[in-house]
Amino acid sequence: MKYLDVVVENNTDKTDRLYSYTCADDEIGVGAKVLVPFGTGSKIKEGYVFGVSDEAPLGVDPAKIKEIEAIEPDIALNSEMVDCCRWMKKRYLCRYIEAVHQFIPAGSPSKRGKKRRPMLPDMGEESSIERPTEEQEKVLEKLFAALEPSCGKKRFLLHGVTGSGKTEVYIRLIEKLIERGKSAIMLVPEISLTPQVVSRFEKRFGQERIAVLHSKLSLGERYDEWQRIARGEVDIVIGARSAVFAPLKNIGAIIMDEEHESSYKADQSPKYDTCEVAARRAAFQKPEAILLLGSATPSVISYRRAKEGIYEKLELKKRYNEVELPEIEIVDMRSELKAGNKSIFSRALREETETALKAGKQAILFLNRRGYSSFVSCRECGFVINCPDCDISMTYHKAQNRAVCHYCGRSLRIPDT
Repeated sequence: MKYLDVVVENNTDKTDRLYSYTCADDEIGVGAKVLVPFGTGSKIKEGYVFGVSDEAPLGVDPAKIKEIEAIEPDIALNSEMVDCCRWMKKRYLCRYIEAVHQFIPAGSPSKRGKKRRPMLPDMGEESSIERPTEEQEKVLEKLFAALEPSCGKKRFLLHGVTGSGKTEVYIRLIEKLIERGKSAIMLVPEISLTPQVVSRFEKRFGQERIAVLHSKLSLGERYDEWQRIARGEVDIVIGARSAVFAPLKNIGAIIMDEEHESSYKADQSPKYDTCEVAARRAAFQKPEAILLLGSATPSVISYRRAKEGIYEKLELKKRYNEVELPEIEIVDMRSELKAGNKSIFSRALREETETALKAGKQAILFLNRRGYSSFVSCRECGFVINCPDCDISMTYHKAQNRAVCHYCGRSLRIPDT
């Protein structure tokens, strides 16, 4: 007789703990999905095994412990996923079952046995790169060395300018991993980028070796892709932040492209940071997997960690084929105002825009803010409308004639005086 610690599918704070059950099946393991009698009415609920023991819990009468009803063979977590769920509960103050839900598939099996695969557009021919650049070879040399179990450095920040060939580095690293019987997770910040990345990877590795996971797939597609991954039919999983929870086994690397993007932070419970989850999953692998963060503009946190030696910094300073980087000019608008220019456009911007238009070309202006005005103030006394909860200035939205806090979402009517 086995004694199980089970997380029950009951998403409330009062039931957010491990429950004890018995099982006569000696083969049951950590991560198994089970059906259990729960509560005073012994209503059958789903649950997930978080611990298995030969002895009853201390202080509990074995005769009073209920027995599980059945084992669901189609869905199961492995011990690494269970450990990650425990860590997420402590780190993000979420419930056990909320962490479990990140790892299990939505949807259900097809009633007709039909294979449901995501349809991805053909993004064109593969760019043929016969040989990596000298910079790429140096980066790959360090990454390949990190594949050895004895290597202590497993976390890297790849700081490469736009067009320097970071994706080619990812592909060649994954090729080396597959040669060694390992798998990899490739994360992109936006779902819109997934087809572009998948297309390039498919042309290199073939469609059958790749699975796609993101929130825009249908429930059926997500379920079938999850099952393909869990059965070990694929070597590479590509997707947005939710793909970090893919049920891959024997992970050799987790790669995060454009690691600085805010979309890697989940804003719904559990409010997790994909980079932290990726680092934790990589650390749980045996041997430890590589964590590779890539960006042309690394986040302050990642850059600081590279400075402190937590990450090893790798650099690609040149574009592929030595293509020149564009010139960038930063204009101090205070100097423009002193020179008599009261326009919102600098003289340099106006001149360059006019030159482009006269030459029959186009110009794009980016405005990196929401709202009509970043603050509302009184010119008599200097009073600024601040959010009472966040203590930051509220943004004026002209269409609604309201002040909105871009931190918490609180909205206030604009006062008349």
